[in-house]
Amino acid sequence: MITGGCSGWLRQKFHDLELLDEITKLRFLSQLSPDINGHCRNTLIRQFRTWKGLNYVPENLHPTIKWSAQHPNPLEAHVQDIPWQIVNRKENLNSDLNNPTVKASKSFTAAKGSVPLLHKNITPTSTKRKADDQNEIHAMKKLKTFHISNRDAIKRKNENESERPMKKQKMTNFNEDDTPPGTQWDGNNYSCAYDALFTILFNIWATKPKKWKKIFQESNQYLFTLHDGFQKYLRGVSTLEAARDSVRTLLYENDPVHFPSGHTGCSVSELATQMFYPEYKVPQLHLKCSHCNHTMMINSYRVGRLMHVARSATGSISQILENHMHHQSQQVCSNCNAPLKSTIHFSETHKIYAVDVTDRNVTLSRTVKIQGSVRATTLHLKGLVYHGDYHFTCRIIDESGNIWFHDGMTTGKISIKDGKFGSVSQPNLKECRNKQLCLVIYGHKS
Repeated sequence: MITGGCSGWLRQKFHDLELLDEITKLRFLSQLSPDINGHCRNTLIRQFRTWKGLNYVPENLHPTIKWSAQHPNPLEAHVQDIPWQIVNRKENLNSDLNNPTVKASKSFTAAKGSVPLLHKNITPTSTKRKADDQNEIHAMKKLKTFHISNRDAIKRKNENESERPMKKQKMTNFNEDDTPPGTQWDGNNYSCAYDALFTILFNIWATKPKKWKKIFQESNQYLFTLHDGFQKYLRGVSTLEAARDSVRTLLYENDPVHFPSGHTGCSVSELATQMFYPEYKVPQLHLKCSHCNHTMMINSYRVGRLMHVARSATGSISQILENHMHHQSQQVCSNCNAPLKSTIHFSETHKIYAVDVTDRNVTLSRTVKIQGSVRATTLHLKGLVYHGDYHFTCRIIDESGNIWFHDGMTTGKISIKDGKFGSVSQPNLKECRNKQLCLVIYGHKS
């Protein structure tokens, strides 16, 4: 039984199954239009919803996943089915004999329109592992100084000396003159939510890539993919926009409703929920009886790395978070029927945490504490995301407390200095260029 915490892609899966069930029922009763003749799920559902209307809801659909005009279920993008075609297997096999690149399996014939996996027979050498290790060390140590002139010079040097082996680079420390990079806004596929969040995440990650590599890779597929993109950027072989788009493609494939393409943006809160979702390491929820001290421990996927501040909550974020981590549960003790107190512990102390403060009157805290199984970890304010006029922007707070403003639409691939934390008032931190604060990011200090 599902009682809550259903992700967007799972909700969409239930929608599709209910619609397919309705189509099957109507076909059995001979009440289905003959125009509903698709051979694949996407095509079939699209034809049915076009026929019935987007607001049509199957009669027996559970109330928690119903859609309406106020909470629509958008029509999925049209997917062109690949046509079936009989191929001459003998001709394919003969052509392979003269081709140095062979197919992974000689007994498999790829359908026309698909992309087969290819491989070459490569003789292993003793230097392969050494080369891989050197590339890893190089990526970790090559923290660029983020001046635009320097980056352009490095790019030109790489283009002219692409054939030369890469040399080890000394670690470049951040200082007050370093300009944090960001991603350029994509006007074809609106990207401002991704630009704001990923720019903050990169500038957290770039302070110590080797440390954040482990954290990102042990979280979920989205942070894992984002780490790979960041690493390619530091190596000079890719861009931050490519890193953004690779994660965006994954999100769209898993949940096209909440992460659409084209001129429809997404919610930065929904994006943060997915990016910080505990896929590989599940948090623990401890329920302790206030009367007999009976304790029950639950592994809960509903406890992630993002907290939505309640409308009635007031005070500082650190106080609100402390109350969130220790609150009264609606459950009662199985031993004495007394109320249970919930204490949220994480199996491993979090190094990054987000707080959704949309339309909330709260005070920003410079630091917060996240409780682990053994001890609490102090996290520092790293980024602020703002929203207004259907557009997201962000501010970055670096290790020295400098504040940097980034807007993928106006500042492009760079950020501009915007003061220092402590000298900017709370009201000015909660509003930025006519946009209101909606998301706060905390991270471990490197």
